[in-house]
Amino acid sequence: MYANTHSFKTDSSQNKNSLRTVILVGLCFLFSFSVVKSQNIIIGAKDSLINNKNKVYKIGLPIVPGLMYRDENKIPRGFPVEIIHHILIKENIQFEWIDGSWNELFSMLKNGEIDVLPGTQITEKRKEIIDYVNTSLNTQWSELYIQKETNFENIEDLYNQKIALVKGDNNALGFINYFSKFKIEYQAVEFFSHKKAMDKLRTGEIYAMVGPSPNSLGDALYGIKSAGLFFNPIDAGYALTKGKSKELSYYSK
Repeated sequence: MYANTHSFKTDSSQNKNSLRTVILVGLCFLFSFSVVKSQNIIIGAKDSLINNKNKVYKIGLPIVPGLMYRDENKIPRGFPVEIIHHILIKENIQFEWIDGSWNELFSMLKNGEIDVLPGTQITEKRKEIIDYVNTSLNTQWSELYIQKETNFENIEDLYNQKIALVKGDNNALGFINYFSKFKIEYQAVEFFSHKKAMDKLRTGEIYAMVGPSPNSLGDALYGIKSAGLFFNPIDAGYALTKGKSKELSYYSK
């Protein structure tokens, strides 16, 4: 995994803000001129303080091509990543990026090895093992992707085809639930990252891949396209380790 650290000077007044409060305030500020539901954000974190000025927060950077990634200059990019990056720098909070697949980083979050995982889809099952900032970033749809030259006409074209599903990915779980309504057999091929699945799709080793909406993937869609099959609308936000420390234990309130 790749990690890089951003360190900034802190003073005692700044150390009195919880990480969650900082994220919430930042989101409220960034979204205040849009239709995002920032007006519903309620901030009351005066009982949850960061007392350790030397704390360096570990922020997961899940490599999902087009959605969250590093550019050619190794700078973290993507909507969920750039928002939290802006907020942490603005508030002079020390942090470092931890790169990995979403599946790897989600396991690290559960184990307390990282503190925040941006762009995590929100489900009731996940709330049992992790916490979330109390406002969502956006609503994502799941989609099915195929090669650009593939002529996809209807769902029956998936019969007995190899379809890539990323392990632990809520898009994959949504596809399984959605597809269970149809009596059409397919071959599920499990991958540990979206990047590897997309690479195999481009080479034709699999017929299709399940992933987040194409608006999220952006330029990473070269050589592939959406099949026009969308399902599983769900909110995404910032996930936090459950009860790891005093400043994070407040987040479950």
